Amino acid sequence: MKVLKGLIYLIFFFLISLPIITHAASNWTVQEIKELKAIYSNPDDIEIIDLEFQTENHGCLIAKASNGLTYVYRTSDGGKNWSQVFTPLVLMKYKDIVFDETGNFGLILYDETRVISGWPDFQTVLIQGVKVTTNGGTNWTSRPFPGNHGYIWGVEARWPSYIWAVGEISTILYSSNYGQNWNPITSPVTNKTFWDIYVDPDDMVYGGGWGVIFGSSRLYASDAQYGGNWNDVSANIPWMDTVDFVMSNGVGIRDNSGQTGTIYYSGYPPGGGVWPWTGATLPEALVPSDVDMVTTWQGWVAGRNAFGKIEGKIYKTVNYGQTWSIDLEADDLLILFPNWTGSSTLNTISMVNASVGYAAGDGYYLFKYRPCSLPMGHVDYCRDCGPCLSGQGDCDGDVQCQAGLTCAQDVGAQYGMPWNYDVCEQPPGNCSVFQPGPDWCRDCGPCAEGEGDCDSDAECEAGLICAQDVGANYGWPAGRDVCEQPPGNCSVFQPGPDWCRDCGPCAEGEGDCDSDAEC
Repeated sequence: MKVLKGLIYLIFFFLISLPIITHAASNWTVQEIKELKAIYSNPDDIEIIDLEFQTENHGCLIAKASNGLTYVYRTSDGGKNWSQVFTPLVLMKYKDIVFDETGNFGLILYDETRVISGWPDFQTVLIQGVKVTTNGGTNWTSRPFPGNHGYIWGVEARWPSYIWAVGEISTILYSSNYGQNWNPITSPVTNKTFWDIYVDPDDMVYGGGWGVIFGSSRLYASDAQYGGNWNDVSANIPWMDTVDFVMSNGVGIRDNSGQTGTIYYSGYPPGGGVWPWTGATLPEALVPSDVDMVTTWQGWVAGRNAFGKIEGKIYKTVNYGQTWSIDLEADDLLILFPNWTGSSTLNTISMVNASVGYAAGDGYYLFKYRPCSLPMGHVDYCRDCGPCLSGQGDCDGDVQCQAGLTCAQDVGAQYGMPWNYDVCEQPPGNCSVFQPGPDWCRDCGPCAEGEGDCDSDAECEAGLICAQDVGANYGWPAGRDVCEQPPGNCSVFQPGPDWCRDCGPCAEGEGDCDSDAEC
C-alpha cells in the first residue's frame, strides 16, 4: 500500500538515513530508441544528427548510419515508440528538421542524387529540396528548390506558409506557399556561403528579427518583410555556426572546427544597428553543437568537452547567456547501458519549453529534460520521473520501467531502499545493466577493475581482488564491494582513488590525485 510505503519511507530516510543511489543529472533521463537499436546493435554505427519536438509527445528525428543511410522517425508518445517516416535510400540524404511556431508546419531538408545516364556514361545530378508537412509530420510532400542556386545549408519555416533557404554563392530563397513556388532574395554580398537563417516568429517586419550566419565572418539582419535591406550587424564577432533568438536576445555558437568553441550572447537594438556580441563565461572548454533559447534569459547549449575523454555535455543559462552552468554530463546516465561504448557527443537539442526538452547525438540514445523534484527511491519516483532505469525505484508496474525491464517486487533492500520497495530490474536470467547491483559480478562477471558489487575474489577478473566496503570511492553506497588491483599494484582504472599515488605522477586529465606532488 502507498500509505504504508510512505510511512516506511519517512522512517528509513529520516531516522536511519540509508544511502540512496542518485545521479547528478537529476533533471535528465535517458532511454534507448529500440527501433534504431534493432537495426544497428552497435551504437557506434548510428548517430542522431537532428531532432525537433513540437510538444512533449510529438517529435521527429534524423539519424545517420555508418553505411551512409539516413533515417527519419516520428514519435507521438514522447519517444517511447517511433515510426519510420521514409524508407532509407542510398541516394537520398536527410539533413535538417524545422517546425514553425504552431508545430504543424514543418520542413526536412534533403539531398537527392539522381542518375541521369547509365553505363558506360554513368552520370548523376544533385537535387535539393524540402519535405513539407502541414499536419505535424503525419504526411509529407516533396518540394524541390529551383535550379541555378548554390548548395543549400539552412532552412526556416514560419506560419502560415513561409519558407526560407540559404546556402552557397550567397543564395537566399523565399516561398510564401509551402514551397510550391520560389523567389530569390537579393543578398547583401556576393559569392559567400550562408550557413543558416533565423526568422523572428513574433514579427517578421521587426528590424532585429532576422539573422544569417555565414562563412565570410559576417552576420546580417533584415528590416524588410520577408527579407532584403540587409544590414551588417556583425560588430566584433569572428563568425558563428548557428544562432537562436527570443525577442530581443540572441545566443550564437561556434564550434571552431572541433577545437575549443565559443558561445556569444547579444541583445539587438530596436530598428537595427550594431549588436554588441560578447563571449559568454563557461566553466570548462566546450565544443558546442546546438543552441535552443526558450525565453530571453533561459536556454540550453549541447555539445561536448574540448579536452580529455570526449563526453557529451549540456549547459544551461538563466541570465541571457552571460554565464552557463552544467546541466547534463551524458556519461552519468549512459554508463548504465551495457552496450554503450563510451562515445557520448551530443549533436542536437530541442526544448519544447522551460520544463520539457530532448537531446541526442552519438548512438541510439534519447535524453529527456523534465525536472523532477522527487528523490530516487520515493514511492512515486518511477511514476513521476520515469520510466526508470534498472536499479531505480519505487515502481508500481512494468510500464513505469524502461523497455525490457520488469518491476521486481520487494527488493528495495538490495538497492539501499526500504525492503518492500519495488525496483526496475532485468528479467530473471538476464545480465543486469545496473551497477553496483548486488549481483552484478555474480551474474555479469567476472568483473573488471572498478566494477561491482562483488562478493569474492572469484567474481573478479584474474589478478584482481574484491575490495570490501569501498563503494564510496566510486560514487556508490559505501557498503558496496568493488574489484580492484591488490594493494601496491598500479591500477588500470581511472579515476581510481589511488591512481596517481600508485601509477603517477599523473599527466593532465588523469586522476584521482591527492596533492600536487602526485601530478
